[in-house]
Amino acid sequence: MNKDTEANKQLRVTIATEAFNKSCIIFCSDTQEYYTPREFVDSGIIVDVKELDTRKYYGNISLENAKQALQRQAKDLKAANEKYQAFSQKILSAFDLSPVGKSKGK
Repeated sequence: MNKDTEANKQLRVTIATEAFNKSCIIFCSDTQEYYTPREFVDSGIIVDVKELDTRKYYGNISLENAKQALQRQAKDLKAANEKYQAFSQKILSAFDLSPVGKSKGK
């Protein structure tokens, strides 16, 4: 496991500054979590630096427009809720149950 070196901490600051200036949120594929720039600086995440030809990129970090991330999360939440509602209805119907919190016949 890599250690959180001073160079890695400075790299997080650099990435966080870029994200802030571009109005982006930071996604880490290692944790599958989104971070605000401030949270990312304090996160302790080890940035996986890769090189392709003469360009450097981060294998486990990506920046995403904050507004688009909110829209995508809302869309994902809506889809998950629809899936849950369909599943819930299937179970209630299959076993002749009442929704949680509602008594049958009232």
